[in-house]
Amino acid sequence: MGGLRERYRNYIDSVDGFNRFHNDVINMPRPDFSNIPDLLTSIKTLISYISLVDKEKLHEFNYKKLLAEIIEEIKLGNYPNERSTDFEKRYFRTDIDIDNLYRTQGRMFRHWMGWLLFFNIIKSISRQKKVLDFDKCNEFLYSDETVLFDIYRSNLIEMSIKENEFINAEQRLEIDDDADYKPTISILQYMSKIGRDVTKFELSVLLGRVDSVQKQQVVLQHAFEIGSMLPSNQSDQIKYFFEELGWFDESGRFTYVSSQQPYFKFNSFLLLMETFGLITINEIYNTISLTEYSRNLISNNVPIELTVLDELLVKIDEGHKTHNQLLSVVLKNRNILLKHALESDSELVVKLNIRSIKYPIVKKNKRVRSRLIKEIAKIQKNYTCEATGLPTFQTPEGLNYVEAHHIIEFNGEDGPDITDNLLILGPEKHRLLHNACNEEKEDLYRHLISNGSLSVALFENMITTYHCLTKKHVRILKDKKIISSFDMQRLSTLVEQYESKPL
Repeated sequence: MGGLRERYRNYIDSVDGFNRFHNDVINMPRPDFSNIPDLLTSIKTLISYISLVDKEKLHEFNYKKLLAEIIEEIKLGNYPNERSTDFEKRYFRTDIDIDNLYRTQGRMFRHWMGWLLFFNIIKSISRQKKVLDFDKCNEFLYSDETVLFDIYRSNLIEMSIKENEFINAEQRLEIDDDADYKPTISILQYMSKIGRDVTKFELSVLLGRVDSVQKQQVVLQHAFEIGSMLPSNQSDQIKYFFEELGWFDESGRFTYVSSQQPYFKFNSFLLLMETFGLITINEIYNTISLTEYSRNLISNNVPIELTVLDELLVKIDEGHKTHNQLLSVVLKNRNILLKHALESDSELVVKLNIRSIKYPIVKKNKRVRSRLIKEIAKIQKNYTCEATGLPTFQTPEGLNYVEAHHIIEFNGEDGPDITDNLLILGPEKHRLLHNACNEEKEDLYRHLISNGSLSVALFENMITTYHCLTKKHVRILKDKKIISSFDMQRLSTLVEQYESKPL
């Protein structure tokens, strides 16, 4: 079939092309065990050992230097709260000089470092020079057992070849400036569209490779076109690929060298997806299917990574005292993701608001605020107080500190949890609206009306776009002197027109 040969024309009819094709498959790091949940716990444990080292010493390092610094901390009697006797007996030995230790254990230690690169905890300056991303490091350190799984899943789903250090540094691939390919999301979308069970080989060669095509929509288009031609059985798929791409000589079909099989190189990625409840792998029939959880993610009108982030923020909110630190660092690490999502889709805010109305977050039979909606509103207002137009002060995460206030109160007044119903204020002005006398509250509302932060048009949009205001809400706005009697009549009439219309 011409489609397959045309897509992969740079690889056809030669051993060199065969080898280059399979070298493009993402070669995942492999530990010396296959239990993914244990792997994830061990990665966090390893991060905790790295966190013992003074930050200045981690400004720039290679893996041998990092190992030596960890051992020096252990010699001083410094240990993380959760120790690993396996790590200490194998990698952090104090009875052997670092040269001998690295000669015998360096290869496996580098495998572990590969996982830290994969989850963007370590960044590459070059092949030999690395730096630690302290914010990403803290994201895992602050996570206890109640949220660690969700932190990993969020990171895997958000993963892009452009930002991923393991893919664009360790794989020695040329990544374009406009590359936006996200393997996990693409695999889910492909499986949904192809409408059948898939195979490890199929996912590995169609979506686990990074070549000159690096735009997500183009990768998906090519994958679906080829996937639609493929047999459903993995052995037949392999035979089909070899025949169509001419990977034969007079002695027969080309053979994979050790560890070259695409489904071997990419296997850990697929196992991670299975661990996080995104796919189900049937090892008996060699097939992979979507889970119900993934089907729900795909059917949502909101980008998959934002849906998963929203779930993560809810989970963090349910947690312990240290989760306040975790929440701050998670939002800081996702700030660019959120800004890019808003820039890429002019309708995204509307979609998120509609989702918040239709599927409110409920805990213990009580509606709770969406952290995602709050953060989106802060980004829209550039983390600036709407009352003063000025920045307040910077948080440890480097963002200007502001708070979100529901115009129609979330509790007590049953206000909608959407960006249109949020004012972004500095802490003093926010406290004023909750605790000041009526005269001062009314003065602030008048100021917010005069500078355009509040308007009748805002409330009209909440009715016509979201159908989320009632006559009771309109009365509340009038009682707060945010709108006039004339405005109240207009809005009440509008409520009557839209209250029975489906959202």
